[in-house]
Amino acid sequence: MVKYKKHKAEFKLKLVREHQRGKSVNGLSNQWGISTSQIRKWIDQYNASGVQGLLRRSNQQYTKEFKLTVVQAYLKKELSLRDCCLHFHIPSIGIVSSWVKIHESFGVDGLNAQQRGRKTMKEKKPKKQPLKR
Repeated sequence: MVKYKKHKAEFKLKLVREHQRGKSVNGLSNQWGISTSQIRKWIDQYNASGVQGLLRRSNQQYTKEFKLTVVQAYLKKELSLRDCCLHFHIPSIGIVSSWVKIHESFGVDGLNAQQRGRKTMKEKKPKKQPLKR
């Protein structure tokens, strides 16, 4: 299993600033060993949200209504997947893509918050009745 390196916001900002000063994305990619698509993503996030766009986010829970708004914007061809992420401040294209697939498979109700984690294997035991004397 490949473990991806997480970069600090200061490092991301450094690369964005170097790009603003005229260094090419390919040059930054070669220098730091980071994919060009990742660097472009950071640049786009910075342009859309400033430094806030480069900060790590904890696991965010999105409402059904928010997901539906994003999916409809994509399906109506108003925004691309990438533009949806930037416009709605969503960190990954994969999130929007999965919402679209869920919407196409299960409809609006499929966008409800899903319980995460493994289901329990234990059967619930019936409550014991107190002994009557």
